[in-house]
Amino acid sequence: MSRTRSISLTVNGLPRHAVVEARTTLVDLLREQFRLTGTHVGCEHGVCGACTVLLDSEPVRGCLMLAVQAEGARVETVESLAPDPDHLNPLQAELVRHHGVQCGFCIGGILMSLAASLRQNPHPTEAETRDILAAHLCRCTGYQGMVDAVRALSQSRNPVDAHKPEEAGNRPGVHDQAGLRAGAGAHDPTGSHDQPGSSDPVSSCDPAGAKDLAGARDPVSSRDQAASRGPAEAPAAEPTS
Repeated sequence: MSRTRSISLTVNGLPRHAVVEARTTLVDLLREQFRLTGTHVGCEHGVCGACTVLLDSEPVRGCLMLAVQAEGARVETVESLAPDPDHLNPLQAELVRHHGVQCGFCIGGILMSLAASLRQNPHPTEAETRDILAAHLCRCTGYQGMVDAVRALSQSRNPVDAHKPEEAGNRPGVHDQAGLRAGAGAHDPTGSHDQPGSSDPVSSCDPAGAKDLAGARDPVSSRDQAASRGPAEAPAAEPTS
């Protein structure tokens, strides 16, 4: 027979109460009872960092901590970062601008670790930022966009001002703002050419006229290459023993 316990804690500034089993993890409490699903469950071994939340302002792995251990504590999840449903906070907005978000699975935990770090050190070096990111696994971005986002944020304004709103119209390239606020994201290349240093996206190419450019040879298309090769030959049969 499982034992249960009534606990009280503060989650994203609101007092919350729950009855949990002794074995219930903090991430399961947040997701299943409080429906704060921006905190993701990944490896469940404390390695990937997707379940990272702040406990009394310190990053912790929600999959390694029991819910009963959070009794009386102050918990912050990724849902607390955006000031309202129509805006992202500056850190989230810079991650969008610098393409630091792709599939979105890891980003909730990364945001919480970066937010905690920036409160203590608003102007980190690149090495310090990479040290924070080393606690998280991201299979999409390569991390460089995240590093660039933190650098841009620290140079543009005080990152401690976490709730200064960012207008939605200034964030091209993302069509799922609600998903990003909840720890998920989806990338849309529409408008990406508005990013500093980016070129217009190429939707199609017409080689006509390319040969008139200085130093250019006659353009060769993939269709021309296929025609020059002729019919595809069947592979040679393997010798039989």
